[in-house]
Amino acid sequence: MLKLSEAILATTRPQYYGGWAGRVRGKRAVCAMAGAFEAAGLISLHWMFPLVSFNIIQATLQAKRIWPVLEMRRTCPVGCGTAQQIDYLCIHLSDDHRWSRQRISQWVALCEEAIEPPKAIPLSREDAEMWRELTGTNEAEDETEVAGVPSH
Repeated sequence: MLKLSEAILATTRPQYYGGWAGRVRGKRAVCAMAGAFEAAGLISLHWMFPLVSFNIIQATLQAKRIWPVLEMRRTCPVGCGTAQQIDYLCIHLSDDHRWSRQRISQWVALCEEAIEPPKAIPLSREDAEMWRELTGTNEAEDETEVAGVPSH
């Protein structure tokens, strides 16, 4: 599944400001969030044109299960003082500050990094030995590896 930051960039439609969807220079356009929802298969064109708000609500609830970052509460990075969940801030950044999808995606990627579990860092042989001493394990009792370092 695409990350939210990737899904925001996945649409080829023009960016729409001031609502979920509309027309820009005669072409169907979507806001950053609607574009992400469409890219993830949460909504389709027949739901957006004409827009049926019930389907957007359903899509938003489903999106929050797929992308937990949407539930994070942050302050607007522009500094206007708005503090809301990421889903609202994406719309706010687009509509009120006229941020491009690329810029919104970059900001969302920073938020996503904050909730991703840290990557395992392999222990040095010395650290693995200290771990074994602290936990009371030795090779006779435990032949498992500690963070990628085999017992000796």
